[in-house]
Amino acid sequence: MIAEAINHVAGIKFLMADEFDLLDLPSRSACLKWLLGLSRAGEIESVLLFGTLKEKPANLPSAVEAHWIENGVIAGDQVKAEAA
Repeated sequence: MIAEAINHVAGIKFLMADEFDLLDLPSRSACLKWLLGLSRAGEIESVLLFGTLKEKPANLPSAVEAHWIENGVIAGDQVKAEAA
């Protein structure tokens, strides 16, 4: 929230935050809802949210795009490269 407050004052519509995994499950959901609300209100345009999770989140809202990084590679990119 502090990073978003600084971004708001500075007029930056980008937010990057790490350690999303430190939140409990209800707080993760609340955080995503808060960020989606900021996005819908035009307060932010892009968010990079990092966390170490057991698996890629499922059932995310359509406005959220998740990428799974394993062994330094974004999962799925290797398959795309081999197909090309």
